[in-house]
Amino acid sequence: MPQEQADNSAEKALIQEALNGEEEAFIQLYYQYVSPLYRFIFSKVNNQQDAEDLASETFFQALKNLPSFSEKSSFKNWLYGIAKHLVLAKYRERYNASTVELDENAAFEEPKTSEGTEEHDQKIRFLDHILNLLPPNYHDVLELRFLKGYSILETADALGITEENAKVLQHRALKKANQLSADEGSYLL
Repeated sequence: MPQEQADNSAEKALIQEALNGEEEAFIQLYYQYVSPLYRFIFSKVNNQQDAEDLASETFFQALKNLPSFSEKSSFKNWLYGIAKHLVLAKYRERYNASTVELDENAAFEEPKTSEGTEEHDQKIRFLDHILNLLPPNYHDVLELRFLKGYSILETADALGITEENAKVLQHRALKKANQLSADEGSYLL
């Protein structure tokens, strides 16, 4: 316990120095957290380049917003909160792109034509049909994860289940959606 208090005091001193404009203090905070933060981000995006970019952006945002840091939470939690928001933004960007990926083995490409065309409407009807064929818990987990961009933790909270259960439910839902897509796709598309 005394070591933890000393670490907290040293961190608070570094934060205060960084707030006072001392560049070296923020550099020390950077070196203290860059590796665990990178691992956290990489576990969410599973892509080295994206993880590096998001870690860099996290520290940039932290430096820019350091005056708004309050000691209500730890610096680590505040930093990870910034990273989490950036990861969610990356997910939203990815899912608003031309391909909506359910997993590595199945992707439904958006049509190259504009919205409102028969081809686009047919694709949307197909996706809605697949989702509606799923049991409600499968439908809900896929909607939260891939249409609304929730994290696994946020999905688990929304569904009132554990994070591990949410992962299992998502896996099973994706497997069932892929099976239904293969079974149903021929007459819908």
